[in-house]
Amino acid sequence: MDDNFKLILTTGAPGSMWSMISHRFKKSFQEFDFTDETEDRQYSLPEEHKNANYTMSGDSWKPKTHIGSYFGPFHEFGHHFDNLAYYKNVNDFYSECLKPFSDVNAPHKLIKSHWFAYNLEWIWQNCKGHDLMLIWREPEHSRKWWYSMGGWGIKHPVYDWYDNDDKMWLQIQEEARLIKQFGDSKNVTWYDYDNDNSWIVKQFNQQPAGSYTANAKHSDTVKLAYLKIV
Repeated sequence: MDDNFKLILTTGAPGSMWSMISHRFKKSFQEFDFTDETEDRQYSLPEEHKNANYTMSGDSWKPKTHIGSYFGPFHEFGHHFDNLAYYKNVNDFYSECLKPFSDVNAPHKLIKSHWFAYNLEWIWQNCKGHDLMLIWREPEHSRKWWYSMGGWGIKHPVYDWYDNDDKMWLQIQEEARLIKQFGDSKNVTWYDYDNDNSWIVKQFNQQPAGSYTANAKHSDTVKLAYLKIV
């Protein structure tokens, strides 16, 4: 396998705003591979969510989110990502992660999976040299945001694994708990997320690239941490 790649393994509970945060992060660095962002790997926001939860500076914003590939059960890729111990050879895991990408000149690949939350120790032990991004939000805020985003009507990514409202709520709480617990165990710096992406300056000493015509309105605090897996 060509080892000229860097995985940024990213996780957050449903409704944690992890998709928007990770996508904005991805757009801030030239090294990322965008070839997974095809037309069929996008989700259109409900108009009511767009109008209620975003501040827009113009009418030209196209309400697309959940852009690019996601990994997990019932998805296009990563059918076994709910149990990464399935992969006896970590290179088989890497091969699965690389499937949606084709730009060999862009080494950074953003790999998004809710199910990484259940496998953080496996990732820490097996994915040396790659990076991990954790996004945490208070579960009740995540739950409300997920339903306002479309809930069970969201078709990208796929939420079949969560089965029903009761299980969705239980797993949002569990994923938030596991993410926070793991981050704290590694003594991470938890950054408060804001629409200016100021955490990128603090973490990488680099100004975020680009500007946005729409920004999420959220009164709660969303936190994130970025770890080098060593």
